[in-house]
Amino acid sequence: MLITNPITAATRAVAVTGVVCCDLAGETVLLHLASNTYFGLDETGTQIWNSLRDSRTIREIRDELLRSYEVAPEQCEQAVIALISDLAKHGLVTLSLHEATA
Repeated sequence: MLITNPITAATRAVAVTGVVCCDLAGETVLLHLASNTYFGLDETGTQIWNSLRDSRTIREIRDELLRSYEVAPEQCEQAVIALISDLAKHGLVTLSLHEATA
């Protein structure tokens, strides 16, 4: 997926269908069936991936992580953006660059 707009705290991300995941001792291995691409996630990446089963904003994911880890909010948000960007480049998540309105 080509990302043409910056990912912000308001960006929504959701895991795509067709990705098989397997837990291996606290880490997760993802297999994208369409491209046969493997992707490994550490414990924090696994927590982020599990959040992506439902459409979530970067802000919502960041806030969830801040309840579990002692880290500066800006640092946490940048780490989430970096992982989401990498997952999007590999076709594992889809992004909506505008926060949904109710």
